[in-house]
Amino acid sequence: VLVVDTDGVVYTTSATALVSSSGWGLAGNSGTNPASDFLGTTDNQPLVIKVNNQQAMRIEPGVSPNLLGGYGSNSISSGVVGAVIGGGGNSVSVNAVTDNYGVVGGGVGNQAGNNSGTTTDAQYATVGGGYDNTASGNYSTVGGGSGNIASGNYNTVSGGKSNTVNGLNSTVGGGIFNTANGHSATVGGGLDNEAVGWYSTVGGGANNTASGTGSAVGGGTINTASGTAAAVSGGSGNTAAGDYSWAGGRSMYLATSASHTFVWGYATSATAITIADAFLIGPYGNTYKVGINTANPAYALELPNNTSQTIGKARANAWMTYSDARVKSHITGISGAEALAKIAALRPVYYLHHSSRWTPAGKLERLEEGEYRYGFIAQELVKILPEAVYVPEDTAKDLYGVNYSELIPILTAALQAQQQVIEQQRSVNAQQRREIVQLQQQVAALQQGAKQSKETQAEVAMLRQLVLQLQQQLEQLQKNTAVGQQSSRK
Repeated sequence: VLVVDTDGVVYTTSATALVSSSGWGLAGNSGTNPASDFLGTTDNQPLVIKVNNQQAMRIEPGVSPNLLGGYGSNSISSGVVGAVIGGGGNSVSVNAVTDNYGVVGGGVGNQAGNNSGTTTDAQYATVGGGYDNTASGNYSTVGGGSGNIASGNYNTVSGGKSNTVNGLNSTVGGGIFNTANGHSATVGGGLDNEAVGWYSTVGGGANNTASGTGSAVGGGTINTASGTAAAVSGGSGNTAAGDYSWAGGRSMYLATSASHTFVWGYATSATAITIADAFLIGPYGNTYKVGINTANPAYALELPNNTSQTIGKARANAWMTYSDARVKSHITGISGAEALAKIAALRPVYYLHHSSRWTPAGKLERLEEGEYRYGFIAQELVKILPEAVYVPEDTAKDLYGVNYSELIPILTAALQAQQQVIEQQRSVNAQQRREIVQLQQQVAALQQGAKQSKETQAEVAMLRQLVLQLQQQLEQLQKNTAVGQQSSRK
């Protein structure tokens, strides 16, 4: 190798000697000292690395040097320190960092910072990559995706498309056209969802809005939680506008007055529910069944056949039954004789009532546990009072039941009929007492003439015998009356 020294003298040397003494070899170097050997500049000038004679990396000097990679027109604004552009950019859309310590990992058309002309009002912003994303708030982040904006401080858009976070400490996980504008608000994903209340959340779905403080929409479509700490679990077209309210299903609408109200149901159109402090299921008259400790309820509300207090029993101060004349027709009285006949035909029993369950094969299994009770046998009672008995559509899959309140009108009619008999008997007794008194008076009058003829004495004896017979009849009637009164009390 020909070498010209500083004096203009030309001489020859080996390439190895030349590289080892003053440069970095293409095959690498040995014996370097990291304290003194380095690749770079010793003046206040950038270091540029090119490929194909095009800039690929530029390291700019400063207190915290900037690292500018990728397309040659990618930019770090003047005065910015500690910035990094890892790569990306093209002739149409470049990547840029406009504020201190901003980072753009790659992609195209991404910006970290707000480009306001001041390098300290949107620091530590990061865009991981993607296309046309902007992180313009302090400590804000856009992970990737397309057209996403994290403009408030400490905000994050993980990815997706055209998502916006304008609040503080807020997040959009992904999806399309989602917005988290509230303080510490979150949208997990989905389409066109908004979390605009402080501490509000939309999990996903489409066209959902959580605008109340601490409100939440789990998912679904076109749902709104606008009350404080209100929630819509999902479904479609639901609104929870009351504070601390909850709605789910379809077209359930809790008005602002419906605070602390829970509603779940289905409707084709929303009608405002205004009641507060309520728990509603199917408020518009749809057919719903609620099973507690059972998976196959046959009634609107059902507990299983289990004698345990915590499984198959319920308690209340009172149970009220609808009985308004305006909802009744074909009203007829109950015959006392018919009621007495039905009561006489009943067979009251004392029995051990067992808990039961249905096996996975659909068979009824009677358990050993149970408790003793008074009552009737449904299969017997249905022959006498069918209106008081629930007969399953399929007896192989359900149990018979008895509505004991249906017995009350029959018992009432029977007692009334029995009372009429008692009152009639009392009237007969009173009449007989009057006749006895009259006879006693006649006897007394005859006794005053005790010295009369034998014929008179015979008449007196006959009257005494008649009085005795009437007294015996009266005593028997009184016994019968007492027995009837005891039966009516029972």
